[in-house]
Order: sequence, then C-alpha cells, then structure tokens
Amino acid sequence: MIITLENEYLICEISSFGGEILSIKDRSGIEYIWQGNAEYWVGHAPNYFPFQIKLERNIYTYMDEHYTLETHGFLKDMRMKVDSLTGESLVLSVSDTKESRKSYPFHFTLRLEFRLTGRTLTVKYVVVNLNNDSMYFAIAGNPGFNVPLEEGARFEDYRLRFFAGSEPRRIATFETGLLRGSSDEEFELDEDSCVELSHNLFSDGAVLLADSGGGITVESNDHDRSFVVSFLNMPYVCLWQKPDSEAPFICIEPWTSLPPIAGLEPDLENMGLISLRSGEDYTTSYSISCL
Repeated sequence: MIITLENEYLICEISSFGGEILSIKDRSGIEYIWQGNAEYWVGHAPNYFPFQIKLERNIYTYMDEHYTLETHGFLKDMRMKVDSLTGESLVLSVSDTKESRKSYPFHFTLRLEFRLTGRTLTVKYVVVNLNNDSMYFAIAGNPGFNVPLEEGARFEDYRLRFFAGSEPRRIATFETGLLRGSSDEEFELDEDSCVELSHNLFSDGAVLLADSGGGITVESNDHDRSFVVSFLNMPYVCLWQKPDSEAPFICIEPWTSLPPIAGLEPDLENMGLISLRSGEDYTTSYSISCL
C-alpha cells in the first residue's frame, strides 16, 4: 500500500512496507527523494530496525545463543498496519512475529509517525518493550536524496552546510560499515561550516560522523532548491553514496547507535545499542525540510 500525505507545499508518498518514504515532491514537481536505480542503489528512504548495518557473518550473540540477522534488520520487509491517517499525518505500527523472533528474540511494538508541517516532513519512531527484561536495538533512517535537484545542475554544484558551531568527528569504519576501532578524526569544515560535495568524498566508503550538530543542509549558490535533514535526537549521521561511481544522489542517515567493531563477535548487550527496560518506550525522530 502507498499512502499519500499532502499540503499546500508538498506531496509525500509512504509505503506500508517498513514505512519507507517513496517520494517528496513540491508543488512545482521537483522530486527530492532518490527514485532508485539498480546501477547505484534501488532504495528510496528505508527505515532500519533492530540494527542499521551488516553484522559480521550476519551473526550476533544474546544470552549465550547465536542469532542470524540479515543486513539492516527486518523492518524494511515488514508490512505495517495503518493506525491513523489524515491529510497531513500518518501512524503506522508493527509488532514482533514468530518469524521475527527467530532472528531477534524480543516482543515489541514499533510505531512510525509521519507529520507534514509546511515544507517539513517529520518521522518519529516509538519503540515499546513488551518483554519482562530489557531489550536492545538501534534505529536508523536512510533517506536518499536526488543531487542534483534541478535539470542542468551537477552533483559538484552542491555543498553540505552543518549547523553553526558544529565540530563533527569522522568515525573510522571499514567499507562493510563495521568500526575499525581506531581514533576518530576531525571532519574538516570551512569557515562557513561547509564541505563541498564531490564523489571523491566517498572514495573510502561511507562517512560516519559524531558531534555533527544535529542537522545538515544540502544547498548550492547556483541553484534555488535545497533541503535540510535535522536529527537533534539521533547522535550519529552517516553520509553515503555508492563508492567509485558518479551516482546522482546522497544518503543522509540519522543513526541512534554505532555499529560493532570488526573482528569481535557482537554480543547484543555489549554493542552500544539502546537499552530499553521492561514496559518502557523509546522515542526519537528526524525531519526533512524541502526548500
């Protein structure tokens, strides 16, 4: 099922499979969300739960048991239920199943709440722990954006502008996304808190950042359209496009947690994930503003 939200500025399409954003267009017809291309990446803007990356050998341990979980978890493949729908808001929900418990042994309810306000779409995640013990998880949004946004523009015409005062640190990762375990490095910004976009930025794989200031604007001096991804409640952001390509898109991915260190067998309780106590709920969100 594809659900449409719209107002006087934007038209958004959201899939009931995993709550993936399929499209955000303004009223002039400009498409902000990457429309998928098998040459580069077929996704649009999926959500990842209970993990956001590929585990080494797809295996982790919990309570001395081994579990197998595919890359990015299972939410992206689950059909969610529509709890409520208005012209400008949508609530989807999903709960654990017999199948999900084979790879992730927890009872939970997960809600995705979408709200369109002016030129901004906000995505809120609410996780409810239905177990007698703590549960451990990560959440990530993975929105891909068309860059360039306008006909005749180039990827290199754009830049990333971080919020004023940001001092982002780049966390060392392998191409698999797993941590190298080495020290962070400064992610150097110019005096305007910007980095010019180029495909070479991704020659070593994804750019995983901490202390990124809670938001990134993608903008150009030469073109009118821009967008802002805000993630004040998500402490990490991953920038990605297919390396060694001329892919005309960028993913700006808000993450709640870091991936595990490569070479260490991941134990669920010691992976730096969110720990949610029995009966409690956890809420976080990010937003996309199309300007």
